[in-house]
Amino acid sequence: MADVSIIVPVYNVEQYLALCLDSLRRQTLHDIEIICVNDGSTDRSGAILDLASTADPRVHVVTQPNAGLSAARNAGLRAATAPIIMFVDSDDMLEPKACAVVKKAFDVHDPQVVTFGATVFPASASYPWLDTVLSPRDRVYSPYEDALLFAEDASPFVWRTAVSAQFLAENDLRFDETVAFGEDQIFHFMAYPASRKTVLLSDKLYIYRANRTGSLMRIRDENLVLRQKEHHIIARRIFTGWRDKGWLETSAPAIADWAITFLVLDLMGQSPVVRARVTPGLRSVMEEFFLDDAVLRRLPAPTRAVIAMVCSPSYKGTLPARVLLAFYRHRHGVLAAGKVAVRKALGGAPVRMVAAILRKVLPTPAAHMRTYFDTVAANADDAAARVLSTELLTLEARSVSQRG
Repeated sequence: MADVSIIVPVYNVEQYLALCLDSLRRQTLHDIEIICVNDGSTDRSGAILDLASTADPRVHVVTQPNAGLSAARNAGLRAATAPIIMFVDSDDMLEPKACAVVKKAFDVHDPQVVTFGATVFPASASYPWLDTVLSPRDRVYSPYEDALLFAEDASPFVWRTAVSAQFLAENDLRFDETVAFGEDQIFHFMAYPASRKTVLLSDKLYIYRANRTGSLMRIRDENLVLRQKEHHIIARRIFTGWRDKGWLETSAPAIADWAITFLVLDLMGQSPVVRARVTPGLRSVMEEFFLDDAVLRRLPAPTRAVIAMVCSPSYKGTLPARVLLAFYRHRHGVLAAGKVAVRKALGGAPVRMVAAILRKVLPTPAAHMRTYFDTVAANADDAAARVLSTELLTLEARSVSQRG
């Protein structure tokens, strides 16, 4: 039996596939199986796979009608026989020692999940956020802590994560075939909290080809409305899974702050036209999962303030500067509104968002905030907003006192 199963979903990548397969066949760990799932390719990808399987018996080809990336990965999981599972996209590559390093991590630590680093190819296509998230530090989490998902550089991108086959089976973990994008994010959000031990490796074992023409990520990023709506679908799948497991309540502060960053702050940087088309869906998601009393009472005041505003019928896709800054102070420990502090808190967000926040971060009278919340409460009959009108005034008074 092989030590490692590498699952490679393949769809119309004839230009890159040979390089990908060559990087797998050249692994220093020889006892591997390379499971290539031809997901209905119409170019010469199928012929390349046939040649590779003839040349190397470790290459196994599974052929199916086009069903999407998640379905292809799931087909690969059904065919895998090794105790360790790795994932490689067919336009990317592995460093020669990747499988050996991953196997050693499993041998030494006996984890259920191992996540490692990656480099971007070509380097000119990278940018600060991508470089950061692909550079985890060396760390072992046993058991799970919220910091793994929300503080470490450990997600998204499932191709930089190896998992125990037994762990997948015991937790019935598969890729969500109902989503077009974001299956990596959903997978990590369900895998990490379930893992009794997760190992992070700083080793850069994966070579990620960034933004090739025709890639799913590029198509998604070029359509802002589509991207925002896909975010709602991804978030809903995650929140549903977490609610079913009981994690939504126990990890409420962390998951709520992530929801605001993932859904709300990204929307604020878009045009009014995009915001108008996306806001109703955003409100629906936030209402369903975060207005529950058991969840809401666990949240700090700045987080509840954002949620109360987003759930108001009058919400238009932006937030008052004082609430936004209070949220950043709470989440990132930002004590001043200077340019450097805000940019650091945003963690490499688009420059236009930084500029917009800096323009808005001006002293706002507490009376204005009380009027705003009273209006929200009256229009929405929202008890949470009435409570927050008092809470935010207290928060603002404390902030003014500290600055003074």
